[in-house]
Amino acid sequence: MAGLMASPGPTAAETVRLTLDQGLIVARQALMAGNAPLARGLAQGLLQADTKDPYALLILSAAETELGNPVAGRAAGQAAWRAARGGGDGLRYDIARHTALAALRGGNSLAARLWLRRALDVAPDAKARADTVTDYRDLSARARLHFSAELSLTPTDNLNDGASGKYLAIDDWFVLGALSGSAQALSGLRSDASLRLSYRLAATAQAQTTLALRLMTSTALLSAEAKRLAPDLRSADLNSTKLEGSLTQDFLWPNSQQPISVSLALGEGWTAGAVAGPYARLEAATPLLRSAKFGLLLRASDERHWRRDAQIE
Repeated sequence: MAGLMASPGPTAAETVRLTLDQGLIVARQALMAGNAPLARGLAQGLLQADTKDPYALLILSAAETELGNPVAGRAAGQAAWRAARGGGDGLRYDIARHTALAALRGGNSLAARLWLRRALDVAPDAKARADTVTDYRDLSARARLHFSAELSLTPTDNLNDGASGKYLAIDDWFVLGALSGSAQALSGLRSDASLRLSYRLAATAQAQTTLALRLMTSTALLSAEAKRLAPDLRSADLNSTKLEGSLTQDFLWPNSQQPISVSLALGEGWTAGAVAGPYARLEAATPLLRSAKFGLLLRASDERHWRRDAQIE
Protein backbone atom coordinates (compact mmCIF):
# COMPACT_ATOMS: atom_id res chain seq x y z
CA MET A 1 0.00 0.00 0.00
CA ALA A 2 1.28 3.44 -0.88
CA GLY A 3 2.22 5.63 2.02
CA LEU A 4 4.28 8.56 3.21
CA MET A 5 6.77 9.28 5.92
CA ALA A 6 6.37 12.03 8.52
CA SER A 7 8.81 13.30 11.08
CA PRO A 8 7.20 13.64 14.53
CA GLY A 9 9.27 16.71 15.41
CA PRO A 10 12.20 18.83 14.31
CA THR A 11 14.62 17.14 16.72
CA ALA A 12 13.38 13.56 16.43
CA ALA A 13 15.71 11.02 14.90
CA GLU A 14 13.02 8.58 13.76
CA THR A 15 10.33 8.80 11.14
CA VAL A 16 6.83 7.36 11.14
CA ARG A 17 5.40 5.61 8.10
CA LEU A 18 1.72 6.33 7.50
CA THR A 19 -0.82 5.13 5.00
CA LEU A 20 -2.48 7.79 2.85
CA ASP A 21 -5.64 7.66 4.94
CA GLN A 22 -3.64 7.95 8.15
CA GLY A 23 -1.62 10.81 6.70
CA LEU A 24 -4.80 12.68 5.90
CA ILE A 25 -6.10 12.22 9.44
CA VAL A 26 -2.82 13.37 10.99
CA ALA A 27 -2.61 16.36 8.64
CA ARG A 28 -6.13 17.42 9.62
CA GLN A 29 -5.34 17.01 13.32
CA ALA A 30 -2.11 18.98 12.94
CA LEU A 31 -4.00 21.82 11.27
CA MET A 32 -6.63 21.88 14.00
CA ALA A 33 -3.89 21.86 16.66
CA GLY A 34 -2.22 24.90 15.09
CA ASN A 35 0.76 23.04 13.64
CA ALA A 36 0.52 24.49 10.14
CA PRO A 37 4.09 23.49 9.06
CA LEU A 38 3.39 19.81 9.77
CA ALA A 39 -0.01 20.00 8.09
CA ARG A 40 1.56 21.57 4.99
CA GLY A 41 4.31 18.95 4.82
CA LEU A 42 1.84 16.09 5.13
CA ALA A 43 -0.49 17.64 2.53
CA GLN A 44 2.41 18.02 0.10
CA GLY A 45 3.31 14.36 0.68
CA LEU A 46 -0.28 13.28 0.02
CA LEU A 47 -0.33 15.29 -3.21
CA GLN A 48 2.72 13.41 -4.46
CA ALA A 49 0.52 10.32 -4.49
CA ASP A 50 -2.54 12.10 -5.94
CA THR A 51 -2.19 15.62 -7.29
CA LYS A 52 -5.98 16.04 -7.43
CA ASP A 53 -6.86 14.95 -3.90
CA PRO A 54 -9.37 17.65 -2.83
CA TYR A 55 -8.89 16.91 0.88
CA ALA A 56 -5.12 17.30 0.70
CA LEU A 57 -5.48 20.47 -1.40
CA LEU A 58 -7.91 21.88 1.17
CA ILE A 59 -5.46 21.22 4.01
CA LEU A 60 -2.63 22.74 1.97
CA SER A 61 -4.77 25.83 1.30
CA ALA A 62 -5.56 26.33 4.98
CA ALA A 63 -1.96 25.68 6.04
CA GLU A 64 -0.43 28.06 3.51
CA THR A 65 -2.84 30.80 4.55
CA GLU A 66 -2.01 30.30 8.22
CA LEU A 67 1.70 30.42 7.39
CA GLY A 68 1.30 33.85 5.77
CA ASN A 69 1.22 32.67 2.16
CA PRO A 70 -2.30 33.69 1.05
CA VAL A 71 -1.47 33.58 -2.68
CA ALA A 72 -0.40 29.94 -2.37
CA GLY A 73 -3.39 29.29 -0.14
CA ARG A 74 -5.79 30.70 -2.70
CA ALA A 75 -4.16 28.73 -5.54
CA ALA A 76 -4.49 25.51 -3.56
CA GLY A 77 -8.10 26.35 -2.73
CA GLN A 78 -8.93 26.92 -6.41
CA ALA A 79 -7.33 23.57 -7.29
CA ALA A 80 -9.31 21.90 -4.50
CA TRP A 81 -12.57 23.40 -5.80
CA ARG A 82 -11.89 22.01 -9.29
CA ALA A 83 -10.92 18.62 -7.87
CA ALA A 84 -14.06 18.45 -5.71
CA ARG A 85 -16.52 18.75 -8.62
CA GLY A 86 -19.25 16.22 -7.98
CA GLY A 87 -18.23 15.92 -4.33
CA GLY A 88 -20.38 16.57 -1.29
CA ASP A 89 -21.57 20.04 -0.40
CA GLY A 90 -19.84 19.88 2.98
CA LEU A 91 -16.41 19.49 1.37
CA ARG A 92 -17.03 22.18 -1.25
CA TYR A 93 -18.36 24.51 1.45
CA ASP A 94 -15.14 24.14 3.48
CA ILE A 95 -13.04 24.69 0.35
CA ALA A 96 -14.94 27.86 -0.59
CA ARG A 97 -14.71 29.27 2.94
CA HIS A 98 -10.96 28.65 3.23
CA THR A 99 -10.32 30.07 -0.25
CA ALA A 100 -12.33 33.16 0.69
CA LEU A 101 -10.13 33.58 3.76
CA ALA A 102 -6.99 33.23 1.64
CA ALA A 103 -8.26 35.88 -0.78
CA LEU A 104 -9.11 38.21 2.09
CA ARG A 105 -5.69 37.71 3.73
CA GLY A 106 -4.19 38.52 0.33
CA GLY A 107 -6.04 41.85 0.22
CA ASN A 108 -8.58 40.90 -2.45
CA SER A 109 -11.96 41.49 -0.84
CA LEU A 110 -13.82 41.19 -4.16
CA ALA A 111 -12.50 37.65 -4.72
CA ALA A 112 -13.28 36.83 -1.09
CA ARG A 113 -16.90 37.85 -1.61
CA LEU A 114 -17.13 35.76 -4.77
CA TRP A 115 -15.90 32.71 -2.85
CA LEU A 116 -18.37 33.40 -0.06
CA ARG A 117 -21.13 33.43 -2.67
CA ARG A 118 -19.92 30.01 -3.80
CA ALA A 119 -19.93 28.85 -0.20
CA LEU A 120 -23.52 30.05 0.16
CA ASP A 121 -24.57 27.99 -2.88
CA VAL A 122 -23.25 24.75 -1.31
CA ALA A 123 -23.90 25.46 2.38
CA PRO A 124 -24.80 22.08 3.94
CA ASP A 125 -27.27 23.40 6.54
CA ALA A 126 -29.16 26.46 7.76
CA LYS A 127 -26.45 27.49 10.24
CA ALA A 128 -23.77 27.40 7.56
CA ARG A 129 -25.93 29.54 5.29
CA ALA A 130 -26.65 32.06 8.06
CA ASP A 131 -22.96 32.31 9.01
CA THR A 132 -21.96 32.83 5.39
CA VAL A 133 -24.60 35.50 4.82
CA THR A 134 -23.40 37.35 7.92
CA ASP A 135 -19.76 37.18 6.83
CA TYR A 136 -20.64 38.30 3.31
CA ARG A 137 -22.58 41.32 4.58
CA ASP A 138 -19.80 42.28 6.99
CA LEU A 139 -17.21 42.01 4.24
CA SER A 140 -19.35 43.98 1.79
CA ALA A 141 -19.83 46.74 4.35
CA ARG A 142 -16.05 47.09 4.76
CA ALA A 143 -15.13 46.76 1.09
CA ARG A 144 -14.42 49.88 -0.94
CA LEU A 145 -15.13 48.36 -4.35
CA HIS A 146 -18.60 47.01 -5.11
CA PHE A 147 -20.08 45.48 -8.24
CA SER A 148 -23.74 44.61 -8.76
CA ALA A 149 -25.81 43.32 -11.66
CA GLU A 150 -29.55 43.13 -12.16
CA LEU A 151 -31.61 41.54 -14.92
CA SER A 152 -35.36 41.34 -15.38
CA LEU A 153 -37.56 39.89 -18.13
CA THR A 154 -41.13 41.19 -18.26
CA PRO A 155 -43.91 40.21 -20.66
CA THR A 156 -46.03 43.27 -21.46
CA ASP A 157 -48.98 44.22 -23.64
CA ASN A 158 -47.65 47.76 -24.15
CA LEU A 159 -43.97 47.86 -25.08
CA ASN A 160 -44.19 51.24 -26.79
CA ASP A 161 -46.53 53.18 -24.43
CA GLY A 162 -49.08 53.16 -27.24
CA ALA A 163 -52.79 53.90 -27.25
CA SER A 164 -55.21 51.26 -26.00
CA GLY A 165 -57.56 51.65 -29.02
CA LYS A 166 -57.37 51.81 -32.80
CA TYR A 167 -58.75 55.34 -33.19
CA LEU A 168 -57.76 58.88 -32.24
CA ALA A 169 -60.77 60.38 -30.44
CA ILE A 170 -61.74 63.41 -28.35
CA ASP A 171 -63.62 62.70 -25.11
CA ASP A 172 -63.84 59.06 -26.20
CA TRP A 173 -66.61 59.75 -28.71
CA PHE A 174 -65.50 62.21 -31.43
CA VAL A 175 -63.28 60.16 -33.75
CA LEU A 176 -60.58 62.09 -35.63
CA GLY A 177 -59.10 59.15 -37.48
CA ALA A 178 -57.43 55.76 -37.24
CA LEU A 179 -54.10 55.29 -35.48
CA SER A 180 -51.16 53.65 -37.18
CA GLY A 181 -50.04 50.28 -35.89
CA SER A 182 -46.93 51.72 -34.24
CA ALA A 183 -49.08 54.21 -32.29
CA GLN A 184 -51.16 51.43 -30.78
CA ALA A 185 -50.14 49.36 -27.75
CA LEU A 186 -47.83 46.57 -28.89
CA SER A 187 -47.20 43.39 -26.94
CA GLY A 188 -43.88 41.64 -26.43
CA LEU A 189 -41.06 41.05 -23.97
CA ARG A 190 -39.06 43.75 -22.17
CA SER A 191 -35.56 42.99 -20.84
CA ASP A 192 -33.99 45.45 -18.38
CA ALA A 193 -30.36 45.10 -17.27
CA SER A 194 -28.25 47.20 -14.92
CA LEU A 195 -24.51 46.97 -14.18
CA ARG A 196 -23.10 49.14 -11.38
CA LEU A 197 -19.51 49.60 -10.22
CA SER A 198 -18.93 51.77 -7.15
CA TYR A 199 -15.92 52.82 -5.11
CA ARG A 200 -15.99 54.37 -1.66
CA LEU A 201 -13.62 57.34 -1.77
CA ALA A 202 -13.61 58.14 1.94
CA ALA A 203 -15.44 57.14 5.09
CA THR A 204 -15.65 58.24 8.71
CA ALA A 205 -17.97 57.34 11.56
CA GLN A 206 -20.27 60.17 10.45
CA ALA A 207 -20.08 60.18 6.64
CA GLN A 208 -18.89 58.46 3.49
CA THR A 209 -18.44 59.47 -0.15
CA THR A 210 -19.04 57.05 -3.03
CA LEU A 211 -18.24 57.33 -6.73
CA ALA A 212 -20.23 55.07 -9.06
CA LEU A 213 -20.54 54.19 -12.74
CA ARG A 214 -23.77 52.59 -13.97
CA LEU A 215 -24.87 51.12 -17.31
CA MET A 216 -28.60 50.54 -17.90
CA THR A 217 -30.12 48.90 -20.96
CA SER A 218 -33.72 48.25 -21.92
CA THR A 219 -34.28 45.83 -24.81
CA ALA A 220 -37.59 45.05 -26.51
CA LEU A 221 -38.74 41.97 -28.39
CA LEU A 222 -41.95 42.46 -30.36
CA SER A 223 -44.48 39.64 -30.45
CA ALA A 224 -45.74 38.16 -33.73
CA GLU A 225 -49.02 40.06 -33.30
CA ALA A 226 -47.13 43.35 -32.73
CA LYS A 227 -45.09 42.78 -35.89
CA ARG A 228 -48.31 42.22 -37.81
CA LEU A 229 -49.81 45.48 -36.51
CA ALA A 230 -46.63 47.54 -37.09
CA PRO A 231 -44.59 45.87 -39.87
CA ASP A 232 -42.36 48.94 -40.29
CA LEU A 233 -41.35 49.00 -36.61
CA ARG A 234 -38.28 47.07 -35.48
CA SER A 235 -37.73 45.77 -31.96
CA ALA A 236 -34.48 47.78 -31.88
CA ASP A 237 -36.49 50.99 -32.36
CA LEU A 238 -37.79 50.53 -28.81
CA ASN A 239 -34.40 49.90 -27.20
CA SER A 240 -32.72 52.41 -24.91
CA THR A 241 -29.39 52.72 -23.08
CA LYS A 242 -28.11 54.99 -20.32
CA LEU A 243 -24.60 55.46 -18.99
CA GLU A 244 -24.19 57.60 -15.91
CA GLY A 245 -21.64 58.56 -13.31
CA SER A 246 -22.67 59.64 -9.84
CA LEU A 247 -21.24 61.08 -6.65
CA THR A 248 -23.07 60.22 -3.42
CA GLN A 249 -22.58 61.65 0.05
CA ASP A 250 -24.07 59.67 2.94
CA PHE A 251 -23.95 61.31 6.36
CA LEU A 252 -25.68 61.61 9.71
CA TRP A 253 -27.68 64.74 10.42
CA PRO A 254 -25.72 66.90 12.92
CA ASN A 255 -26.24 65.88 16.55
CA SER A 256 -28.45 62.93 15.59
CA GLN A 257 -28.41 59.40 14.19
CA GLN A 258 -30.66 60.31 11.24
CA PRO A 259 -29.01 59.18 7.95
CA ILE A 260 -29.18 61.43 4.89
CA SER A 261 -28.11 60.53 1.36
CA VAL A 262 -27.48 63.16 -1.33
CA SER A 263 -26.35 62.25 -4.85
CA LEU A 264 -25.59 64.00 -8.12
CA ALA A 265 -25.68 61.96 -11.34
CA LEU A 266 -24.61 62.98 -14.86
CA GLY A 267 -25.37 60.72 -17.80
CA GLU A 268 -25.93 60.22 -21.48
CA GLY A 269 -28.84 58.43 -23.13
CA TRP A 270 -29.37 56.57 -26.40
CA THR A 271 -32.71 55.63 -27.98
CA ALA A 272 -32.93 53.18 -30.89
CA GLY A 273 -29.16 53.50 -31.24
CA ALA A 274 -29.23 57.29 -31.65
CA VAL A 275 -27.95 59.78 -29.06
CA ALA A 276 -30.89 61.07 -27.03
CA GLY A 277 -28.86 63.64 -25.12
CA PRO A 278 -27.28 64.19 -21.69
CA TYR A 279 -29.13 64.46 -18.42
CA ALA A 280 -28.49 65.42 -14.81
CA ARG A 281 -30.23 64.28 -11.62
CA LEU A 282 -30.05 65.60 -8.06
CA GLU A 283 -31.52 63.35 -5.41
CA ALA A 284 -31.84 63.27 -1.63
CA ALA A 285 -33.33 60.57 0.62
CA THR A 286 -33.78 59.81 4.31
CA PRO A 287 -35.70 57.08 6.15
CA LEU A 288 -38.64 58.34 8.20
CA LEU A 289 -39.46 55.02 9.82
CA ARG A 290 -37.32 51.92 10.22
CA SER A 291 -38.25 48.60 11.81
CA ALA A 292 -37.62 44.91 11.26
CA LYS A 293 -40.77 44.53 9.13
CA PHE A 294 -41.64 48.00 7.89
CA GLY A 295 -39.88 51.06 6.52
CA LEU A 296 -40.86 54.47 5.20
CA LEU A 297 -38.44 56.41 3.01
CA LEU A 298 -38.67 60.09 2.04
CA ARG A 299 -37.09 60.77 -1.35
CA ALA A 300 -36.90 63.95 -3.44
CA SER A 301 -35.30 64.28 -6.86
CA ASP A 302 -35.03 66.68 -9.78
CA GLU A 303 -33.94 65.50 -13.22
CA ARG A 304 -33.22 67.54 -16.35
CA HIS A 305 -32.69 66.28 -19.92
CA TRP A 306 -31.01 68.15 -22.77
CA ARG A 307 -32.31 66.69 -26.01
CA ARG A 308 -30.54 66.76 -29.38
CA ASP A 309 -33.04 69.32 -30.71
CA ALA A 310 -31.83 71.74 -27.97
CA GLN A 311 -35.17 71.60 -26.13
CA ILE A 312 -34.86 71.22 -22.38
CA GLU A 313 -37.17 68.93 -20.48
